[in-house]
Amino acid sequence: MTVLAMRVIGTEAHPNADTLRVYQLERSAGDAPTQIVANQELQPAVGDVMLVALAGTILKDGTVIKRVRLRGVDSFGMFLGPSELPVGTDVSAEHERAAADPSRHRFVAWPSIEQLHQVRAHLAALPEGPPVVRYRAKVKLDGTNAGVQLLRTAEGVSVAAQSRTRIITPDEDNYGFAAWVDAHRASWEALAARVLPEQEGALAVVFGEWCGPGVQRGVAISKIPSRAFVVYAMQRGDHVTSAARIVIEPSALQTALAGLALEGVYVLPWFGDPVDFDFGDRDALASAAEAINAHVAAVEKRDPWVAEVFGVEGVGEGLVLYPSGSDDLDRDTLSERLFKAKGEKHRVVRKKAPAQLDPEVAKSVEEFVSIVGTDARLSQGLHAVCPDGPDIRQLGAFLQWVAADVRKECQAELDAAGLTWKQVAKPLGARAKAFFLAKRDG
Repeated sequence: MTVLAMRVIGTEAHPNADTLRVYQLERSAGDAPTQIVANQELQPAVGDVMLVALAGTILKDGTVIKRVRLRGVDSFGMFLGPSELPVGTDVSAEHERAAADPSRHRFVAWPSIEQLHQVRAHLAALPEGPPVVRYRAKVKLDGTNAGVQLLRTAEGVSVAAQSRTRIITPDEDNYGFAAWVDAHRASWEALAARVLPEQEGALAVVFGEWCGPGVQRGVAISKIPSRAFVVYAMQRGDHVTSAARIVIEPSALQTALAGLALEGVYVLPWFGDPVDFDFGDRDALASAAEAINAHVAAVEKRDPWVAEVFGVEGVGEGLVLYPSGSDDLDRDTLSERLFKAKGEKHRVVRKKAPAQLDPEVAKSVEEFVSIVGTDARLSQGLHAVCPDGPDIRQLGAFLQWVAADVRKECQAELDAAGLTWKQVAKPLGARAKAFFLAKRDG
């Protein structure tokens, strides 16, 4: 039951947006209400019946309905239009492409990690004004993003491995991570039985970096004796259908994983002391950024965690800055405030400093391409599309990856340069193609 006829039982103006309203709806008398945030186009009144696609629905046109936060207020579905059907009528079959199956794994992405200037722009626009955020850092390891999904089903618990972009299996793997998870399935199933709530569909995802020999080259973590799964967070709950929490505190992660007793699993600790970022005070913010930049420079010269744990010396990638203050955070809050600061060789955008307050400004199309089409970005794309090395049959997929990645991450740089995507798409594609062919022939 994901598309239902529901009655409006309450409506009010959105506290932070003049063009939105907040609605409370019920599917039957006495049920806990469902909250929907919508624009003022339909404006249903109390007592009206509306067709509602609840979060988790996939409509027949492919639209995925997710729980979203709109200007600080959560919305758990979308209006499809008014209805004369009895309240509670299930019309999922008419509108939904595929019914949700609580016994099946669905890919859960780690939140996108932005640059400081992107976080600053977002927080500056908050209705309550820019906040002061206390951050703590973790070393950013240069491996491949990985996760272990723990899912409660009607039959018990189920475990699946995932990469940065998809569910993976030993037959369709990513650097052997799925095979490793499968080999230790009993340990992960025992963990799932301990940490998951009893209801069917309960979900947790252990996020980490799969790293070590053969995953990347030229960094400290690639020189350790064997591959390792280094955990930096764990999500509890499915953020598509409801609010989800993400555990980031290392001691809380150690507690959650207690009893796993699996060789090769580590919890990444905090690096350095907390740093306060006052997003309403540019001078104070610049000072905090300078402190982070100094730490990144040190990590790039010598990865302190790898040196301490494995006794291996070598360069690091940079830092990830997490908003702190509790053992876990609402996923939306985390994704709005999380940012990364990489060393020069690992930056996917060529800029003056790892953490800076404003985007780089290109003075031409050529300079824009050189700023965003860095070797680090293109290497990341090649690593994602062709993990076994350049394959000319994958050139098209590689070019698509590069274009999508730049469009997703570099809108601020595009706007700052006064350019359009149409102007830069072809030169960027030419740069990416030349890189690909050079790697294939080299």
